[in-house]
Amino acid sequence: MDLTLNEAATRLGCRVRTLRDRVRRGEQPAYKRGAQWMIRPADLPLTEAQRRALQGKVALLHAAVDAAIPEHLKARLGAAALNRLDVFAAGRALLAELTATDAEPQATAELRAALLDLAVGHHHFAASAKVEALDRARAGFSRAAALLWLASTEPADDAARFAARIEADVLPRLGGLIRWAEALPEGRR
Repeated sequence: MDLTLNEAATRLGCRVRTLRDRVRRGEQPAYKRGAQWMIRPADLPLTEAQRRALQGKVALLHAAVDAAIPEHLKARLGAAALNRLDVFAAGRALLAELTATDAEPQATAELRAALLDLAVGHHHFAASAKVEALDRARAGFSRAAALLWLASTEPADDAARFAARIEADVLPRLGGLIRWAEALPEGRR
């Protein structure tokens, strides 16, 4: 419910005349209802006591939220690190498995180069350089998948399994990351 000038002046602890002068100078938002000035309670400035009480409530709320968040999730709230990027983690796991099996050395090299391009794209601030590096990473992952498909002799061998994982786990996530990077405002990328 909106307040009259008398009610608002009482709340603020000032004279009606002072409040009317603030309205006239444009320092206090108000509107006229008929012949009477009205002020929304949300438009009233906070007193020092109200401000301190509000800051105390905000501090309690922040403490409650921090206490409610599990420790393993608090680590994710920090700056975005490369090792927390899903596409990088999936590609790194594939690289480790591919290196252990020696399925296709050229595909392993392409996968490693694609991960390096992904890191460059993740850390770049310049818009065009970020998108270009992520596109190079996608091309590298695609080449690695193609080399693995070409090296596979059976539908269920290691090379085919790795190629399918690149296409199912890595490329869609990387596509989403590229789409996100392209949609950022020019100065934000």
